[in-house]
Amino acid sequence: MKRAALLIALGLAALALTALVGLAAGTPTLGAAELGEALTGDDPRLARLLWDHRIPRVAYTVTVGAAMALAGALLQAGFRNPLAEPGLLGVPAGGATGALVGLVFFAPLAGVVPLFVPLCAFAGAAVVTALADVVARRAGPRDVLVLGAVLATSLTALDLTLATVGPRRHYDLVYGWMAGSMSFASWPHLAILAPVAGVLGALAQTRAASLDALALGDEAAQSLGVRVTVTRRAALALACGLAATCVAVGGSVLFLGLIAPHAARRLVGPRHRALLPASALVGGWVLLVADVAGRLMSPAAPLPAGVLVAVIGGPLFLALLTRAHRVG
Repeated sequence: MKRAALLIALGLAALALTALVGLAAGTPTLGAAELGEALTGDDPRLARLLWDHRIPRVAYTVTVGAAMALAGALLQAGFRNPLAEPGLLGVPAGGATGALVGLVFFAPLAGVVPLFVPLCAFAGAAVVTALADVVARRAGPRDVLVLGAVLATSLTALDLTLATVGPRRHYDLVYGWMAGSMSFASWPHLAILAPVAGVLGALAQTRAASLDALALGDEAAQSLGVRVTVTRRAALALACGLAATCVAVGGSVLFLGLIAPHAARRLVGPRHRALLPASALVGGWVLLVADVAGRLMSPAAPLPAGVLVAVIGGPLFLALLTRAHRVG
């Protein structure tokens, strides 16, 4: 645990340095002196740019990355499948469909009922997660990926259809969700996402020992006094909540839930007490690096962070899939 604590501390330092670069990157690019003036409020124009746009964007990006990485780690533990990931299982697509159904068919409620859209997103993601759970128990964990591919493709087509029959903002929402853009970041978005992600992350941490036992197999876990079904359903519900909340406020990134947990395992090992926070840290840092890189490569029209993460995640998924078949 001392090594894990040291690595997490180094990761936090790297995250802080990347966050400073993220505050400076963009149009206009801020130098060290200008960044200092913006932080202290000596330049009101730069201070507004920083506090109204860049600080919430950095905080939002890190939170989305951490939440999606945690969701991936929980799904891999729940399904006992190292290739499980929210996007590959169609969970974000289900969440986006739920959110769009709420916006298109229940627009009056969306403007009156607090958190109506996030609740609709959670319902959509929950349906997809439940289907994946049924397939995993009846057919096998590997068949879950096939189900996820089918659901993700079908639901994405449905999302685009719903977006075209609604107002323009619905289409923009779907495009931003598909591309993994962090341009929607704002303080209101962060105010919804951060508390939910914090509470669900803390609940996941309390399940760390049970998730370790679950990795040994159902019989071994039961012999250790772990309620296998309850633990698995809890892990899936927490993952569903994290992914659905990200989708509901405008952020979903494919492959991040695959990249971060695997990188974290190499750093801190498979024990979930260290793996969960390390996954969140890696996920937040990777997504922030992708967002900053997108802004640096194209300041006028920043590349969506999700696109850059997918460039890395796609080959990694193929490599892991090939390795899994060889082991099998």
